[in-house]
Amino acid sequence: MTDAADSHLWQHRDFRLYWTGQASDVLGSPLSSKAIPLVAVVSLHAKTWQATILAAVQETRPLLFSLPADAWCDRVRKRPLMMATSLVCTAAVGAIPLAAACGRLTLMQLWVAALVVGFCHVVGMAASLSYTPHLLPPHRLLRPTPNWPAPTHWPTSAAPPSPTQ
Repeated sequence: MTDAADSHLWQHRDFRLYWTGQASDVLGSPLSSKAIPLVAVVSLHAKTWQATILAAVQETRPLLFSLPADAWCDRVRKRPLMMATSLVCTAAVGAIPLAAACGRLTLMQLWVAALVVGFCHVVGMAASLSYTPHLLPPHRLLRPTPNWPAPTHWPTSAAPPSPTQ
C-alpha cells in the first residue's frame, strides 16, 4: 500500500466492514445483557435465586472463557471466527422471542442463551483484538485515531471519547 492509499482509514473497505461489525456487536452486547434478565423476571416470573444464577452466568464469562479463547484465537483465522461468533450470538438471542411466541420459553433456555452470548462475546473480542494488526498497515497501529475507539464507547457514554483516551 502507498501512503496516499492508506491516508484515511475510511477509504479501506476492510476497515469499514470491521468497524461496522464491531459497532453493531458493541451496541448489541449491552442490550442483550439487560434484555435477558428482564425477560426472565417479567415473562417467566423468575425467583431471586434464578435471576441470580442468570446474572452469574452473564458476569463470569471473562473468567470462564478468556484464557481458552485467547489461545484458540491465536491458532485460527480471525475474520471468519468473528463473523461466526456474531451469527451464533444472533441465533441464541433470536431464539428467545421465537420460543416466547410459541409459548416454549424456559429459564434453562435463558441460562443457555446467556452462556452462549457470553462465550461468543469473549471469543469475538479476543479475535477482534488480534485481527487489528492484520487489518491495518504498521504505521497506523502506532498512531491513535479519534475514530478508532468510538464503537467501544457508545454504550457507556453519550459523548464521543476524547483523543487522550
